[in-house]
Amino acid sequence: MKMPSVSMTHVVTILCGLPLVPVAVAAPAEAAWIRLNDPLGVGEVRAGAPIFTNRGYTFAEFPAEVDGLRFVKGDLEATFRVAVRRGGVLRALTAAPETGASHGQSKALLEQGFEEAPGGRRYQLFGASPADRVGLYQKTVSPGEVLTFQRWTVVVAGQVEESPFKDILRYHAQEAETHRYVLENLLVMQPDYIVYIPRQRREIVGDRYNDHFQVFDKPDGTLFAAWTQATGEGDVDQHICFSKSLDRGRTWTAPTILAGSPSYVNPQPVASWQQPMVSRSGRLYVLWNQRITNDRLHHGVMVGKYSDDDGETWSQPRVVTLPRVNRDPLDRPPSWCIWQRPLRLGQDGKYLVGLSRHGRLPDGAAATAAGAAPGRRAQSALPGTTVEFIQYDNIDDDPAIEDIRVVMLAANEEEMAVIDPRWGLCCEEASIVNLPDGRLFALMRTSAGSPYWSQSRDKGHTWDEPKPLKDAQGRAYRHPRAPCPIYDRRGPEACSGEYFAFVSNEERDAENPYRPRGPLFLIAGRFDPAGEQPIRFTEPKPFPSRPSSNAFYTSLTVVDGRTVLWIPDRKHFLIGKVIGDEWFE
Repeated sequence: MKMPSVSMTHVVTILCGLPLVPVAVAAPAEAAWIRLNDPLGVGEVRAGAPIFTNRGYTFAEFPAEVDGLRFVKGDLEATFRVAVRRGGVLRALTAAPETGASHGQSKALLEQGFEEAPGGRRYQLFGASPADRVGLYQKTVSPGEVLTFQRWTVVVAGQVEESPFKDILRYHAQEAETHRYVLENLLVMQPDYIVYIPRQRREIVGDRYNDHFQVFDKPDGTLFAAWTQATGEGDVDQHICFSKSLDRGRTWTAPTILAGSPSYVNPQPVASWQQPMVSRSGRLYVLWNQRITNDRLHHGVMVGKYSDDDGETWSQPRVVTLPRVNRDPLDRPPSWCIWQRPLRLGQDGKYLVGLSRHGRLPDGAAATAAGAAPGRRAQSALPGTTVEFIQYDNIDDDPAIEDIRVVMLAANEEEMAVIDPRWGLCCEEASIVNLPDGRLFALMRTSAGSPYWSQSRDKGHTWDEPKPLKDAQGRAYRHPRAPCPIYDRRGPEACSGEYFAFVSNEERDAENPYRPRGPLFLIAGRFDPAGEQPIRFTEPKPFPSRPSSNAFYTSLTVVDGRTVLWIPDRKHFLIGKVIGDEWFE
């Protein structure tokens, strides 16, 4: 479904509590511009116009400076949020404090920095009751501010941008549960871009699970998206989707399925965990984990396709030779997963990416390894998950899929390992950033109660022993076995010295290391060249303020100079959210 485009300009004036008829005043200051963060309507301030959607009140007396402006039109009991798009004066009308009306919001307005307009005029917005006499409040606001208004509040502007979620909610209104799901999640996240919303009709299967969401681009600004989709995570119809945007993320093409089954009907082998890359010439590559046996989900071979016309047509799928390591099973494909997209962080700008490996050495080999190399060198004898790295050596030569050269780095006894007494090997899902002095910094999730980090001084060939990620006071961040990506705030392959990551700040569950997945926090960091941990982080900020289901397999791009985090929210909605300067203040 094509989502509605969103205008980025709008003007604001706020009126709390009632309708208005123009009363002559001095020329008004320039009104601010806003966008609604909630799915309310928009009307025009004029005598006789309805004010609320659930009452018959109409505008009677109101200040002349709001005459003809747009206003926020909704349920009179609604609480709603607005985001300032352009600075100016924001005005609000609410029941005057001397009326004693319980619905008056003058105190709440003052707490948000509003002041009563000079002159202290009162206006009979509608009816004849003294309780419906209102005062005018105003505030000079700046772009980026978000304000919340309570019941009996009317918001007015020269232009008011409707919430992009209004049409989405209308589309899903036929199913109450779906409507609630959209309302409770998209409205919390407040995305700046919408890539894909599942159709969610009972007769449609195959699109409700959307994960491992990787957005990437070309120098001309074309955006592409690839993700893993299914009816549910791990279902028989798990497949790889591809879409693109020619208008810098405002609209996206309907998904194309590159591998796997679109539904339960005539299922094909499961395809998962895609990796997109773009060669210097502009050829698109998408590689993935292709299951070819009845083993568990992550057992598979590496398969891929390429496109020379921006995804309009694709080559036939072919197998990429993935070098074996000592923990791979001998009688089935290896168990592996790549969850961040490859980035040009390797030697000479080659694509580099972390790989999570699941398994253990065969019993005889494990005993030999333990006897010959005790300690870390014997870690492969344990079951569990470790991290290695892949460098794609020849993508810029535009090779055929079967000719792609894969070089394993930090593999076998050099793999990244964290050992927990209860959960064994428990390190996986590395994300990588560039440091200004040439080092690479990787952050990984674990079952040890904290994210762990490591660094490489030779572009990923060798890595230091992993250590718990710590805050500026030297305390280890608490985090379950859940995604904890790190990104450069200026772009995934930048070297800005400014970064951000995500942590839960909660102890892992004693019986389930993957839990809890409650509130998530963004931590902003700066390069610390003299620190043992070369990135020093600030205090956590809530992202988002939602009590549960906050675990994201994300990606990052820069669109029109803004850093955009692409999020598979609840492994369901595919959205983009701008990470602005406010996170780093």
